[in-house]
Amino acid sequence: MFNERTVMLLAALTVLSYACQDSNAPGGGPICEFGERMACVGRTLGECDPGYRVCQELYSNGKAVTFWSECQYAVGPAPEVCDGKDNDCDNRIDNGVTNRCGTCGVEPAEICDGLDNNCNGEVDEGFADFEELCDGVDNDCDGVVDEGLSKRRACDPPGAQDTIVYNDEPNSRSTCTHGWQECREGDWTECFDWRGPEPEICDGWDNDCNGYVDEIDIQRNECGLTDVGVCEFGYEVCVGGELACFETIDPQNEICDALDNDCDGYTDEGLQRECQNPCGRGVETCLMGEWINCSAPAATEEVCDGQDNDCDGLVDEELTCLCNAGDVQPCPNAPCGWGIMVCQLDGTWGPCEGNIPQAEICNNHDDDCDELIDEDLFLDCYEDDPLTLDVGLCEAGVSTCTEGVWGPCDGQVLPEEESCDGLDNDCDGVVDNIERYWEKVDMIFAVDVSGSMWNYIDALTTGIIDYVLSLQGTEHQFGIVLFGQSTLPHPTGEGYLKLQLTDINTFIADMSSLLTSGSEEPSIDVVRDISSPANPLNIAWRADATPIVVLFGDESPQSQRGYLMGDADNFSNPCELPGCNNATNQNWTDGDPLELFVFALSVFMGAWDTACHAPGQRVFNISRVLNEELLAIDLALIFQEICIDP
Repeated sequence: MFNERTVMLLAALTVLSYACQDSNAPGGGPICEFGERMACVGRTLGECDPGYRVCQELYSNGKAVTFWSECQYAVGPAPEVCDGKDNDCDNRIDNGVTNRCGTCGVEPAEICDGLDNNCNGEVDEGFADFEELCDGVDNDCDGVVDEGLSKRRACDPPGAQDTIVYNDEPNSRSTCTHGWQECREGDWTECFDWRGPEPEICDGWDNDCNGYVDEIDIQRNECGLTDVGVCEFGYEVCVGGELACFETIDPQNEICDALDNDCDGYTDEGLQRECQNPCGRGVETCLMGEWINCSAPAATEEVCDGQDNDCDGLVDEELTCLCNAGDVQPCPNAPCGWGIMVCQLDGTWGPCEGNIPQAEICNNHDDDCDELIDEDLFLDCYEDDPLTLDVGLCEAGVSTCTEGVWGPCDGQVLPEEESCDGLDNDCDGVVDNIERYWEKVDMIFAVDVSGSMWNYIDALTTGIIDYVLSLQGTEHQFGIVLFGQSTLPHPTGEGYLKLQLTDINTFIADMSSLLTSGSEEPSIDVVRDISSPANPLNIAWRADATPIVVLFGDESPQSQRGYLMGDADNFSNPCELPGCNNATNQNWTDGDPLELFVFALSVFMGAWDTACHAPGQRVFNISRVLNEELLAIDLALIFQEICIDP
């Protein structure tokens, strides 16, 4: 560290130095005035500055000595920078540091504005590879905003759990569906039509969307009619998407066994049966499991009553009878009413007694003495087997008394020949039980083989084969039309004849390997092509056979010919489709319509019911396809609905 002595020594050396430099100072006086400034030698170009020296003084031995300081504040040349100044003092400003656009620094980046921002001779280059975003900006700089974006994309609403299993996931039976949103005015809309988890129910579907189907604990839920008497409640179990009641005992007809068989709280009630003895037949009653109190008549003394009173096989033997004891007959009196004669035990009529009004009867007489004859006398009547009364369409009529005679039975409905109308015409308790109403059927199975149908294919193959096998010995023929494939040989692309109508044995031999998977599902177009008089699928319909179409699919009625998906109003009745009515099809001459039956998801059954508008059950739940027994029942119903006894 410098001390005061060292500083004084340096100052003296400095004074001596400058004294030597300026020895010609006039009079040998001070070389400069204290505080005086003097420019240094150097450049003054651009930012460069030579600086200056300052006259300083130092006292030595009591005498002031002046001297020039070192050159201060000199600015020399520096590297040129882009600041609008001549930093290197070459009389040029910002030389060598401007970009090709003539500005300082890094050249500007190209932006989408129709200008050459980076001065390379090209306008808006490099934007073609940019992805267009839904932001109201022309990201790829082609002059169009938000182009190429799908009008709809899948979405889930805010807050939707990541654990939800949706119906588009592999092997999913979920009812949850993604929503959709659109790019509108530079932003995505809210998420529409999202369907989230719901409480799990027994329907063959994953309602709570957790990846498991019908995982509900209902095994202890009671089911059944009652637990009174011999009856017992069972418990519910979810089987094949439907609730089934297990281990229940239901009411049966009461029998004489001291048990409450019909489970109404009473034992052996109302039980009677026929009994007999030598005098005739009667009725006996069940009490605590035993038959008692036969009402058959007992033997009595023979009297004039037209009966074998003593049960010896002879009637009124050894008696002279004008009438039967106890018989009653009216005896007329004037002006109205009737008297009564009673047959005595000896077989003779007693005296005529009485002359009082009686209830009016059909006898052309004023029985009630109101000066009117046979007024307001009506009688229920039925002129056929009493067992058919009030069964099916059959009902009683009314007969009116006129001049002592009962008139015809008006308004009665008697059994008629059964017809295929969904009614019990012959009043035997069975609807449309017409034996062999149609001897021949041409049945086409139209099967959706899109990807979503994968879990039904094996069951359908087995079920259809079993069903057709059950019809051995008939003249029915069967064929298959597949739809739901993206590439088909048929010009319209909606469906094609995979297996021509053929006999049962050939059908079974050829169809087992036909059902595969595809992509599209134009179900209504398939119905149109099958039913069209033009017969674009070249189906070999027989003129004397009844045409039937059984469609299997898991979508709503849909089309690729200008109709909106699920818009059933455009095809509210298949028999309004071209050629659906046989009378318009030259191949079908009997005038009966094509019969259409559909297996669809439960959520779409309403739309299909509208599309299949026709009497009887035409739409079935496709979930039943996975149960062989239920599928067999539904397929059998197809014949019942159209009055065919297979």
